[in-house]
Amino acid sequence: MILSFILLITIIYCNMRICKSLLLSSKSLSSLSSLISIKRCIPIVKNNNNYYNDYSTKLRSISTSSGKGFAEKIDNNNNNNNNNNINLIKPNSSDSNNNENNNRKKPEDWDLKGLKAETSRVYLRIFKKIGKASERLSKGKELENYSNISELENELKILQDTLVKVSRLEERLKGIRSNKDNNFIKLVEDAIELNINDEPPPKQERGESKQKGKPSTPRKPYFIYNSNDNINIRVGRAAPDNDELSCNPEHRDNNDWWLHVAGFAGSHVVIRYTDDDLVEKFKETVLDAAMLAAVNSKAPQSGKIPVSLTRCRYVSKPSGAKAGLVRLNGDVMTIKIDVKANQARLDRLNLTKE
Repeated sequence: MILSFILLITIIYCNMRICKSLLLSSKSLSSLSSLISIKRCIPIVKNNNNYYNDYSTKLRSISTSSGKGFAEKIDNNNNNNNNNNINLIKPNSSDSNNNENNNRKKPEDWDLKGLKAETSRVYLRIFKKIGKASERLSKGKELENYSNISELENELKILQDTLVKVSRLEERLKGIRSNKDNNFIKLVEDAIELNINDEPPPKQERGESKQKGKPSTPRKPYFIYNSNDNINIRVGRAAPDNDELSCNPEHRDNNDWWLHVAGFAGSHVVIRYTDDDLVEKFKETVLDAAMLAAVNSKAPQSGKIPVSLTRCRYVSKPSGAKAGLVRLNGDVMTIKIDVKANQARLDRLNLTKE
């Protein structure tokens, strides 16, 4: 009886050991299968930024007990693959180096404020690109037999999709108060996929500034015409310029001839000729100068217009007089000119204007 009892106890003990070993084996197999599934998942989320993405994926797998983190990451990666992995924001070589350095940083090392600022900047940049792409597309549709319409439409669609992603990132970042927030890891990953850093790209160095051209010559207070006799005629530009031309010895000689339309405001005219025989010897020059005085005045441009002719030494500026007002103190002749009848003369003079 006692032997039977001992045998029964021994059988029960052995069965318990067997069950325990089986239980441990099942747990080991379960752990092994989970490790295998993790190994299969990790390559899916890897991209060019291997170091950081491995780190972030493992970190998220530990922090999410339900395994949700892996599912979200794989879904997002598949969506990116469906978009042909086209990067619309193409950084230059310096930007790529910046991205590579930032991708190696841990999420807690990213500057939250800088990331928010860069996201807003990239959003505006893409928004402007969409406007230009839309304009190119509309112009392409107006052209007949334009073969690149599909490419323009695809470019616009990709830009619009990217803008949506950047906008979503910008909205989610508004709810983040610290880079220690658990959701910040996912947002950093999204920023890396969109080539967005936490600091602006370095400014490109400007080349050497171009040397400015030679300074232009000082503005003269008069226009220059050449008469039919190849004599220089000067016409004042405005009222202050008239004073300079008529009274400043730098611009005229005392013996030069001076003209002005009679009774109306207008430009002062100087003939650069100092001899006394101007009227007898160079009558065409006198008519040319009279024509220029008439057309550059407020006198009615009909009929014969009277123009005063005298020597520059007889022209003086009264004290306190307004600009352009002068006094004539010597002999004055009157030349009459019909503007409409001498249109050919004016056309010829305008060809010599300087």
